[in-house]
Amino acid sequence: MSQQRPALVHHSYRAYFDHLLACQKCSEPPRRCGDGSALYRTYRSDLKKS
Repeated sequence: MSQQRPALVHHSYRAYFDHLLACQKCSEPPRRCGDGSALYRTYRSDLKKS
């Protein structure tokens, strides 16, 4: 039986990933704009909570 991540982690990952695909600044070095960094921190925080 496989484990599933809580919906909170899926939602924050999806928001971060969607941003990466749409943001021109995040697609070039140094890889993250302010919004991308905030979304990444939220995603990592949600992972730690799960």
